[in-house]
Amino acid sequence: MSSLPLGSSIAPYQPTEVTYSVGNALALINDLRSCGASSELAIPCVVVIGNQSAGKSSLIEAVAGIRVPRAQGTATRCRLEVRQRKSKTSQGVWSCQVSLRLEYNDRVVSSSEKNQVIEEVQFGPRLYDPALVEDMLAKAQLAILNPGVAASDIAELSPASVARAKRGELAKLGGKARSFSRNLICLDISGPQCCDLTFIDTPGLVSNVAEDGDPGDPDLILDLVRSSIQGNSLILVALSMKDDLENQGAYKEAKAADPKGGRTIGVLTKADTVGPGEHKRWFEVIRNERFALKHGYFCTKQPSQADLDSESSQASSHAHAREEELRFFDKTSPWTELDTDAKARLGTGALSNFLSSQLVQLIRAQVPDLRAGIASKLDQLSSELGRLPPATFEGNPILAIQRLLHDFVSSLQDSANASKGARSLVQRAGEVFEELRKDIAATEPIFIPLSEKGAVESSFVSVRSSSTAASDQETAPSRIARMEELEIADGILRMDILEMKGELKSARGRGISVLHTPYDVKEDLMVRAVGAWSKIAIVALQRLRPIVAKVVDELSDHHFGSHSALRDVILDAMNDEVVERLFHQCQLNIIYLFKLESVPRTLNNHYLTSTSDLLLRKLKAARIKRPPTGSKSKTGDSDSESEDAAATFERALQDDDEFNEELIVMAQVQAYWKVAYKRFVDNVTSAMDSDIIHCLHEGVLELLLARLPMSEVDGKEVAERLLAEDPDIKNRRNELKRRITVLTQARESVEKFRRGSALTPVEQSA
Repeated sequence: MSSLPLGSSIAPYQPTEVTYSVGNALALINDLRSCGASSELAIPCVVVIGNQSAGKSSLIEAVAGIRVPRAQGTATRCRLEVRQRKSKTSQGVWSCQVSLRLEYNDRVVSSSEKNQVIEEVQFGPRLYDPALVEDMLAKAQLAILNPGVAASDIAELSPASVARAKRGELAKLGGKARSFSRNLICLDISGPQCCDLTFIDTPGLVSNVAEDGDPGDPDLILDLVRSSIQGNSLILVALSMKDDLENQGAYKEAKAADPKGGRTIGVLTKADTVGPGEHKRWFEVIRNERFALKHGYFCTKQPSQADLDSESSQASSHAHAREEELRFFDKTSPWTELDTDAKARLGTGALSNFLSSQLVQLIRAQVPDLRAGIASKLDQLSSELGRLPPATFEGNPILAIQRLLHDFVSSLQDSANASKGARSLVQRAGEVFEELRKDIAATEPIFIPLSEKGAVESSFVSVRSSSTAASDQETAPSRIARMEELEIADGILRMDILEMKGELKSARGRGISVLHTPYDVKEDLMVRAVGAWSKIAIVALQRLRPIVAKVVDELSDHHFGSHSALRDVILDAMNDEVVERLFHQCQLNIIYLFKLESVPRTLNNHYLTSTSDLLLRKLKAARIKRPPTGSKSKTGDSDSESEDAAATFERALQDDDEFNEELIVMAQVQAYWKVAYKRFVDNVTSAMDSDIIHCLHEGVLELLLARLPMSEVDGKEVAERLLAEDPDIKNRRNELKRRITVLTQARESVEKFRRGSALTPVEQSA
C-alpha cells in the first residue's frame, strides 16, 4: 500500500521488493545534500520529529541498527542525517562513516548565519563495529557544539576525556560550547541487513529549559523542526502511546506544516505501555479511523534501556530486539486480535520498508521539478554574476588601469552613438527632447476672434489643429496648467479681439491709420509669444542632467565597480569636470539661441504667408455663424438650401470684417510663432545632442589619465591601491560562484540519476 484515503480504514500493506532504482534515487538525494544543494533546492527526504521522551531515539536506533548517546547531557542536540545502504551481497561487511556537515557559522553569536561554503567533512575513521558508533556520535556532537575546537582533536579523545569534555573542560580550548546547533552529523551506513533509506532526525521538542541550557533553546529546537518539515519532505512523527495524541507538540507541528495530512506518516511508540481498556482508541488510530493521514500510522515496540544494557553484543541486541518486537505483536493480547491489514502496519521492519518505498517514489516524482529549479537558479545566478564588475586584474597594475579606462571611454562612445546594446542614453534623452517639444508647443498664442459677451478660450484657433497629432492638441486650460507646472508665469500670449484692437490703437502715431498696421506692434507680439522658451529649454536641460549622470554612474559601476577607490576618482572627474563643463557650455548655447529669437526673422516666407492665410480664413470662419449642413428650405429642398448656405458662407469669408485688421495681425503673429517653434525646437535639441551626448567621451581618456598620479615614482603602488577590489563585491562574486558550483554539481547528479533510471536492470548490471 502506498497511501490511504483520508478517513478510510487501513488497507493492507504489502512490503515491496526493493528495485534496482532505489539505490540510485537515495544516492541522488545524498549527493545533493552533500554538495550543499539543500540550501538552494527543496530536496525530498524523510524528517523525524517527536516530543522529548516520545521514544524517538529508540525508533532511530531500531531503524538504523545502532546506539545513539543516551547518558545525561548527551541527548540529541543537533540534527542527525542517517543514510543507509543495503549491501549488494549477503556477505557484505557492515560499516559506518561519521561526517559533519557545517551549514551554519556557529563561531559567531548568531548561529543562524549560513556559511558561504557548505562542507561535509569526515569525522574519525570508518567504523566496522556497530558498538563503536555511540562513542563516535558523542564525539561528533561535541565537535558540533564546540566550533572553537578542532574537530580532529575531539575525534581523538578517549572516553574519559569525552566525559570530562561534557562537563565543560573543552571551554578552555575554544570558548563556551553551544547547547544546540543547526549543523548536522551525517552517518553513512551500509551492510547486508540495512534497509535502503535516508532520513533526518531532529532534536526532541521541549517546553522547558534544561538546568545547563540556554533560554533560547526551546525556540531554536522549534525553529529547527519547523524549517526541516517545510516543502516536500515526508514527516515521520513519533507519537508516544503514553500520552493523548492530539496533545503532543510534535503532532501539532506536523498538522500545522501539513494540514491535509498528505506528507505525514505517524509512528506510535511504546506499544507495551498501553493500559487496560486503552487499546481500542489506539487501534482506531492504527486503522486510520481517527486522526486520519494519507499514509496512515505504524506502530513499534522497542526494548527498554535496561534490556539494551543487558545485551552483550550490539549486533545481536538489534536482531534480538526485532525478534522480540514481532513476538510481542504476534503473542500479546489484544494485539493478536487485530485484523490482517492492521497487523501489516506493526513493527520496525514494516515501517522501514514503507519509508524506503515512499521516499523513492517521492524522489522520482520530484526529479522534473529539481531539474527545472536547478536550471532556473543557474540562469538567475549566472546573470547576476555577469552583471558584476570583472575581478581584480593580474599583472602590471598601471596597464590594467589603462585598459579599464580605454574600455570605459569606448562604452561612453557607444552610448553617444547609440550602438547596439548601448542605446539607453539616446533613448532617454529623446524622451526629454519630446517633452521639450510639447512644452514649447503649449506656448502657442491663444487668440480669441469673438467679441460677444461670454466668449471663452476654448474658441481659440490653433495653428496645429490640422497638422499635429491628436496627443498634441491640448485645450487652452491644459496648456495653461502645463505652464504652471513649469512655474512659468504668463508663458502663453492670450488675447481676444477687443484686446487686440486696444493693442493696435495704443501703437498708432501720426499718419493715416487705415493704410497700414504699425510693424513694431506685430514684432512686439511675436517676441512676447516666444518669451517663455528660454526657461522651458533650461528646464529640459535640467531634466537631461540626471539621465547623463545615471549613465556615467552605471558605466563606472560596470567598469570600475569592484575597485571602489578607482571608481570614486573616475566619478569625481566625470561629474566635476566633464559633465559640468558640457552642461555649462550647452546652457550658454541655449541662451544664445534664444537671443536670436529676440528679433523676428525668417527666409521661409512662402510657409509664413500660406500659414497666415490659412489662419486668417479660420479666424474669420470662427466669427461667422454657419448654417447647419442639410437644413431644409421652406419648399423642402434641402440640397439647394445647403448650397445657398455654403455660398453665403464663402462670400462672408471674402468680405471685410469690422475687425479685419485685428484678425490679420492675429494670423500673422500666430503664423510666425509656428515658423519660430519648429526652428527653436530643432536648434535646442540639436545643441543638447551635439554639446552633451556626442561630446560625452571626447577628451575623457586624456583627462582621466592626467587625474591619476600613475606616472610618478610610486605610480605602481598608487595603481595597486586603486585596483584594490571592494570586499562586498568580492564576497558576492565568490558566493555566486560557490552557489553556481553547487547547482552545477546538483545538475550533474540529477542527470546521472535520469540516465541510470532509463536503463533496465540487465543493462545496469552489464
